[in-house]
Amino acid sequence: MLFDAMVKPILTYGAEIWGFEYSEVIEQVQIQFCKQFLGVNNSVNNNSVALGECGRLPLCISYHVKCIKYWCKLLQMPDHRYPKNCYIMLKSQDDIGRNNWVTSVKMLLFRYGFGFAWLSQDVGNINIFVRLFKQRLDDCFTQNWCENINSSTRCEMYKNIKSLLAPEKYLTVDMSFYLRKSLARFRCSSHKLRIETGRHLKIDRENRLCVFCINNADNFTVEDEFHVFFHCLRFSLEREKYLYSWYTGGNTIDDFFKVLKIESSSVIKKLAIYINSILKIKDSATETIIHE
Repeated sequence: MLFDAMVKPILTYGAEIWGFEYSEVIEQVQIQFCKQFLGVNNSVNNNSVALGECGRLPLCISYHVKCIKYWCKLLQMPDHRYPKNCYIMLKSQDDIGRNNWVTSVKMLLFRYGFGFAWLSQDVGNINIFVRLFKQRLDDCFTQNWCENINSSTRCEMYKNIKSLLAPEKYLTVDMSFYLRKSLARFRCSSHKLRIETGRHLKIDRENRLCVFCINNADNFTVEDEFHVFFHCLRFSLEREKYLYSWYTGGNTIDDFFKVLKIESSSVIKKLAIYINSILKIKDSATETIIHE
C-alpha cells in the first residue's frame, strides 16, 4: 500500500507522454522492493519473487494505461483546445510516415488488440474503454507470468506450489521478519541447498547430492527442498521438534506441495519455524562440493 501510494506515483509521473514504452529501469525498482520486502537474494528469479510471492503485476500496466487514457481525452477534447490542435498535427505527420508520440500510441493499441479504436478515432465511454484496456493488459501479463514460471528450470518446485498471481497468505501472518524471510527463501530457492548452489557452480542437477546423507547412510539423493523437509538425516531432531509435533500427514512429494500451500495462519507460523531451523543449519555449514 505504501509503495503504491508513495513510490509508484513518482515512477509513473508524466507517463501520459512517455508511458507507451516499456521501461526496464522502472520495473527494477518494484522488483528490488519486493526482494527486500521478502528478504531474498538478488539472484532469485524475478517472476517468482516480484510477481508471484507478492502478487504484483508489472508497473508498465499503470503507465501504459495512463498514456492511453490521455489519448482518449484528446480524442474528445474540443478542436479549439491547443492540446487537440497538437494532436491533429502529430496525427497528420503520422499519416505520411513520420514517427512521433501518436505513432507510439497507435502501436500500443494495435499490440493489445484495440486497433479498431485507432482506426475509428473514437472510444465511446472513456472509463469503460480504459477499464477494458487495463483488463486486457492484466490478462496478458498474467498469462506471461504463468508461461515463464512453467518454462523456467529454476521454478521446478515453485510451479507446483503457486498457480494464482496473488499475494501469499504468509506475508500477512503476524510473525517476525526472520521467520517470514526463511519461508520466502525456502519457497523461492534463495538458500544454500545443493539444488541451488550446484546450479551456480554449473553442476548437473542429478549430481547436486546431499553430502550428509552420503557420508552417514550411503544415500545418494539430490539435496533439494523436498529432501531436507522430509528425509534428510541431518534435520531429524528439528523434524521431530518442529514438524511432527503438529504435522500428521504423509511424506511424499505431493504431501510436501500440500504443506507449502496451507493457508492456516497458525500452521504457516509453525511451518516457518521449522524451515527457519533448517536454513540456519545450512547457512552455517561448510561442505565439500560433489561433482559426480
